[in-house]
Amino acid sequence: MDIYLLIITVIAIGIVILGVSWWKWHAYISLSVATLFLAIFAGMDWAKITTSFETGVGGVLGHLVGILALGTILGKMMSTSGAGMQIAHFFVKNSGRNVCLGRCSFPD
Repeated sequence: MDIYLLIITVIAIGIVILGVSWWKWHAYISLSVATLFLAIFAGMDWAKITTSFETGVGGVLGHLVGILALGTILGKMMSTSGAGMQIAHFFVKNSGRNVCLGRCSFPD
């Protein structure tokens, strides 16, 4: 059993390395996939996997880390694809430049 856990741990580390370098995944996604792989093949049940993941990640960064990480990934994708500029142009076109500048200057 010990050699089996060692092998799946090495494979999980390989998933992290390949995920970031070869497949160009975000580090959070790569680590999450490797964690899920390791937990499943180590024989943990689903309820234990979710509580362990939340305890491990949540204990360090709080319960919002998943939302923050996925929001960061979505923001980067919108920036890279140009979607952020399209959204900005939509609001400027439909409400006017001065209104948009005023809304940015004086938030609620």
